[in-house]
Amino acid sequence: MFKATRNTLRFAVAATALAALAACGTRTISDVDSQGITQEPVFPETSQATRPDGSYANLENLGKIASGMTKAQIQELIGSPHFKEGMFGVREWDYILKFRQPNGQPDQVCQYKVLFDENLLARSFYYYPEDCRARAEEQPAPVKSESLTLSADATFAFGSAVLSEPGRTELASLAGCLGGAGNFRIASKLAPTGDSVLAE
Repeated sequence: MFKATRNTLRFAVAATALAALAACGTRTISDVDSQGITQEPVFPETSQATRPDGSYANLENLGKIASGMTKAQIQELIGSPHFKEGMFGVREWDYILKFRQPNGQPDQVCQYKVLFDENLLARSFYYYPEDCRARAEEQPAPVKSESLTLSADATFAFGSAVLSEPGRTELASLAGCLGGAGNFRIASKLAPTGDSVLAE
């Protein structure tokens, strides 16, 4: 009888521990419904974070996050959440993201929240302050590329190693397009390899 009572006690303790863990994991501070949506997202105090310094936002990775992604996929893109979210059945992840500012200004600090539905798939995403959303959705400025062609016939006379006057003009124009016309001089003769020389 004593043995049976002891086994029953062990079972009760284990069940209580599992229930506590489950309650910790499924508890949300934003009242998340089964669809992974809340009417009023609540952001925790940054002082409560396990990583209060946060992390610098990767705009490309943030742009890849979408509804229906798993926790593992979210974690691959932006890492583990920065707060003590719990262990099992967690449906709310919070991050502290930093964005670089121009002209030496202090970093912009934002909070980012991911909410999961009852199947633990990401469904809704929130920023605090709200203007952080526009910053996170910025697209990097496209790199402007331009093709420049330098005519060898116009640069050197046939059979000559001396740079022609039209060639000098064309090379000067090329240097200007590269944004460093003031930092280059144009050699008047071919290098031993047969290539024309542009030197600082």
